[in-house]
Amino acid sequence: MMTEIKETLIKIKEVADQILETHKNSTIRFDGVNYADLRVVDVSYNLHLDDEETYSVLIEECSPTAYNFCEFMVGRIELKVGFPVNVVLEW
Repeated sequence: MMTEIKETLIKIKEVADQILETHKNSTIRFDGVNYADLRVVDVSYNLHLDDEETYSVLIEECSPTAYNFCEFMVGRIELKVGFPVNVVLEW
């Protein structure tokens, strides 16, 4: 099971990195994002007390209130991996 989780984390990181790189090279811009240093710094697996399993991506160099960017990333990641992934933003 741990190998499967690790493979999923690696896939999510690769997908998120690819989406960020493509987005940084596009003309679309969102408020509250430092495009010069924007990066994925962590991907995590979360097992909740109710046995729900989720994944999260931590992206740095954007405001935690950059809601439009967050929604953009959540939607794009889900399209690529086939399941929802939480996106957390930090400066």
